[in-house]
Amino acid sequence: MCKVNIDKSEWRAKRIDVCWNFQVGNKLTDHMKQLSLKKIPRMNTVTYNQVETVISQNKSKRIQFYDKEKECRDKKCSPEVIGRAWGLIRMEISPPDYEMKEYSTSRQAEKLLTKEFFMFVTRKIIPHLVFQIVNEHGITSDWIMSHSINKIETLIGFCELMQVYGMGGIRGFYKESTLDNRMKLVDILKNNPCLPSLDIDYSLIG
Repeated sequence: MCKVNIDKSEWRAKRIDVCWNFQVGNKLTDHMKQLSLKKIPRMNTVTYNQVETVISQNKSKRIQFYDKEKECRDKKCSPEVIGRAWGLIRMEISPPDYEMKEYSTSRQAEKLLTKEFFMFVTRKIIPHLVFQIVNEHGITSDWIMSHSINKIETLIGFCELMQVYGMGGIRGFYKESTLDNRMKLVDILKNNPCLPSLDIDYSLIG
């Protein structure tokens, strides 16, 4: 075959996927649920397989979040690879043509395949990945999975009554000892009512 040397400055990118793995540990389900509720301006959000995958997209741009461990299991990866994927939310951004041209008018690959372009793309998305609460009561999926259905129903019911009647109003519904026990449950929520935001430490990228 003929050997044709093409200068790297002549390489042009037709498509680029900008990706990052967020390590969220046992809060993965909670984060995915919150991502499914996010409204990114001028984009529609759809979910698949009970929020295992969340996609925000429009005609030109697509942002996908998914459970990396689940993907590795589906692909029958080695136990070692599956173990490393535990707790990872994979983000994949497919920037539109105009966004690539905004950074490099001729879509030069050597300019787009850089940390600087990665930062250019992801910094537009990161501000949207802040979460106020886990759910309306601040109860995490991790807490639900580690407690009995009776305790879960008790906590949710008590929170609803507090919202409707207020602290003063519900005192007539409970004995003092029972009310103290309910308040101890509520204190659990006050310790961690919010999910950590998804962020990127750009200093870790070489």
